[in-house]
Amino acid sequence: MFFPPALDHLGETAVYGKEDNGDFMKLSSWISRFFLKPLAAVSQVLLAGCTVLAFVAIIMRYFFNSPIAWSDELLIVALVLLVMMPQGQLESKNEQLCMTALYSAVSRKWKFGMEVVRLIITVGMGIYFAIASFSVIKRNIAFGASTATLHIPYW
Repeated sequence: MFFPPALDHLGETAVYGKEDNGDFMKLSSWISRFFLKPLAAVSQVLLAGCTVLAFVAIIMRYFFNSPIAWSDELLIVALVLLVMMPQGQLESKNEQLCMTALYSAVSRKWKFGMEVVRLIITVGMGIYFAIASFSVIKRNIAFGASTATLHIPYW
């Protein structure tokens, strides 16, 4: 499977400049290989599909005066997925919630502390949003809420 050069280093992980071949690194490499790279590929296909669909929808609406009724709805759902899917990949590469200038200016000890705080905040917010999301999903399922055109359930 082809991945652009920007995604080739997903399996590599360095702990503050030191190589570590322990079990954590093997697990990290396994997670990257089996979960993150396929998600990156799906994200790339989804982005290409969104771009083509948006272009076709514009052409149909403004040049042929025959809009595709479901295109806007599908694009919104696809773009939400496109934003959420690569979050694990960003976390694995330490590119999420990280202020690069500050991070590179501090010592290893401070970097470790920043990593711990970032991890606690990320896990805490993830749990909070998961709980809030499941309550909204439960309510939407009870009401039978779905999109108007495609009848995609509001989750």
